[in-house]
Amino acid sequence: MLSSALIGVVAQRMVRRVCSYCSMPREPEAEEEAAYEQELQEVPTRFHYGAGCDLCAQTGYLGRTCVFEVMLVSEEIRRHIIRGASSDDIRAQAIKGGMTTMRYDGMLKVKQGITTPYEVLRSVYSVS
Repeated sequence: MLSSALIGVVAQRMVRRVCSYCSMPREPEAEEEAAYEQELQEVPTRFHYGAGCDLCAQTGYLGRTCVFEVMLVSEEIRRHIIRGASSDDIRAQAIKGGMTTMRYDGMLKVKQGITTPYEVLRSVYSVS
């Protein structure tokens, strides 16, 4: 019954935003660079990090944003659910069908200078 009623599933995590007042580009750490490269299939040059200022209480972050993962239930995923497939199999099918993962969405936000790779690693990688 669930498979016929389900339209989609949304997952989200909050990540801190880089402070726009003290944001500065700099070289990434090796672990951050590897995670970025793995998700976006491109070599990063620099990422934006907050240096710390009075407005962000010297943290380098000001505000939050979300990283999302939206799985629309296709007929193929519906068949997986009916067969009782594992969550890993359903996830693999969703990715094959074009689902953007939270990791990928997070790294896109890193590329745009919205958050840092550290935030994505801290908030998203430990979950998936």
